[in-house]
Amino acid sequence: MTEAPLSVDPQAVGEIVVKALRNGREPVYAPGLLLRLVMAGPKTLPRPVVRKLPR
Repeated sequence: MTEAPLSVDPQAVGEIVVKALRNGREPVYAPGLLLRLVMAGPKTLPRPVVRKLPR
């Protein structure tokens, strides 16, 4: 079975979380830049539009 596209091993996620918390950063995205860009999309949409999106 192949790995999922955004999968990350637990050790790497733990290191990312510890580093972010030490620097006082919230929220923490792992695997970093790619997921941060994906999550930026819904944040820029107006709330009424987001509420109408399928869950």
